[in-house]
Amino acid sequence: IIWPLFLSVIGLWVEDQEWKEAKKIGCILILCLLAFPSDWSCFPILCTNHIYKNQGNLKKQVLGMALYISMYAMVYCLCIDVVYGLLQFGIVLVYPIMSLYDGTRGKSTFMKWFFYWFYVGHLVLCGLIRVMM
Repeated sequence: IIWPLFLSVIGLWVEDQEWKEAKKIGCILILCLLAFPSDWSCFPILCTNHIYKNQGNLKKQVLGMALYISMYAMVYCLCIDVVYGLLQFGIVLVYPIMSLYDGTRGKSTFMKWFFYWFYVGHLVLCGLIRVMM
C-alpha cells in the first residue's frame, strides 16, 4: 500500500504545478500505470487527486470517491471475486469522519505517535501470527 500512497503524493505535487492541463493528465496517467500492479491499483492516485481538487466540498468528494470505488468494485466483481469487490464499498464509512474535520491540524502528539507505533506494531503482530501458523 505504501507504493500507491507514495505515487499519490507525487500526484498531489503534479496537481500543484503550473503546467498545462494536458501535461498534468499525462503525468497522472503515468503514475496510474506505475501503481497498476499494486494494492488498489491506480485508485489511490485518482481518489487522492479528486479529494484534493474538491477541498471544502464534501458532497463532490463523496460522489467522486463513490464513482471511483464503484469502478474498482465492478472490475473486482467481474474479474476476480464478487464478495471482495462488494467489500470495497466499506470505504464510504470514512465520510462521517471526514465531515467532522474542520481543516485545522490536531494538537495531540500522543495520537500521532500512537498511530505510528500501532501501524508498525500490528504489521509485526500479523507477521508473527502468520509465521507461527
